Amino acid sequence: MKTKKEFDCLKMKDDAQRRRAAELSGLAPQELLDYYHRVHEELFRRQKRLRHGEDDPAQSLKGP
Repeated sequence: MKTKKEFDCLKMKDDAQRRRAAELSGLAPQELLDYYHRVHEELFRRQKRLRHGEDDPAQSLKGP
């Protein structure tokens, strides 16, 4: 029996992928590399803060 969900994880994932694709469309290869490098560095810094208890793990990650 299927239940009514209040939160649709797949829809959230698909929406995020569409937003990212729209954001990155038309970027030159070097701009894409710069984007992914920047996002990686931000994630690395956030993970470090989480390990040291300096960040709220419940806080959602926001894209650049």
